[in-house]
Amino acid sequence: MNFLSLNVRGLGGDVKARWIQDIKVKYGINFIALQESKCVLGSSMGLRSIWGGNSFGAEWVDSSGLSGGIICLWDPGILDCVDVVKDKNYLIIKGRLKGSGKKINIANVYGPQDYQNKKSLWERLSLEMAGSEGLWCLLGDFNEVRYPEEKRNASFSHRCASLFNDFIFNGGLLEYSMKDRSFTWQSSNGNKLSKIDRVLVCSEFFGLWPDACLRALPKRFSDHCPLILVSKESNFGPKPFRIFDSWIGREGFDEAVRSAASSFVFDGPADLHLLYKFEAIRNSVKKWRNLMIKKEGEKEALVREELEEL
Repeated sequence: MNFLSLNVRGLGGDVKARWIQDIKVKYGINFIALQESKCVLGSSMGLRSIWGGNSFGAEWVDSSGLSGGIICLWDPGILDCVDVVKDKNYLIIKGRLKGSGKKINIANVYGPQDYQNKKSLWERLSLEMAGSEGLWCLLGDFNEVRYPEEKRNASFSHRCASLFNDFIFNGGLLEYSMKDRSFTWQSSNGNKLSKIDRVLVCSEFFGLWPDACLRALPKRFSDHCPLILVSKESNFGPKPFRIFDSWIGREGFDEAVRSAASSFVFDGPADLHLLYKFEAIRNSVKKWRNLMIKKEGEKEALVREELEEL
């Protein structure tokens, strides 16, 4: 699964919804965790503009006035939800991953600020984790840091950090190294910085996806950075030009390469000409490959149907 976590500071209008939807599409997100929605939802109808379609699962915890509010959205083709646990500080979606059938628990966390409420939250989450089988992934705005270097120009509470680290250690949780940024929250004047948003996973989750990539994206409509955890391969930039020997000689491959090369037109420096020509050929090969996979999938499905009849 691919996850997106973001403290939205209110759902806002269509522009913010389209921003979240663009992130979802670009990174192939299957699960969206939003904190501080600051709204009361009567139904999931108002969330369609965020997900971008009608086929999605949704659960939420309404805000108390203009404070709090948690929302989870997911792809039902990936996750089969079987139970939901709601709390003012978290929303847990319990289900099974389709295909593998593995049980998974995804907790969308919105942490409080004071010590006693933090202590109570970590205790409640620990009980939930102890009483549920399967993988665990906790993500969201924990409103807490682990070490002094995770804050800049702001006071550090050793007591709160120790409490948080004990919760992580006792729960057997691990954390992926975050790329691109060191902090996830920034004050309005830009002076104060903190890493209070994060993703924590159990050791079994980490063992299944040790190469998963956690990134902090640029913030735009919130003072928090969106966090994305991509547990499967995703395209974060240009890839080397590569083909497989098995493609050579297959129907349509030679034509896809020759057609892209002969039709390419670019007026500019020779190095850019070569770069963009390779890109055009690569895109043409991708289209051919996708079509080939589709055709072979249809053939395989037909053969399987005939086999079932036999």
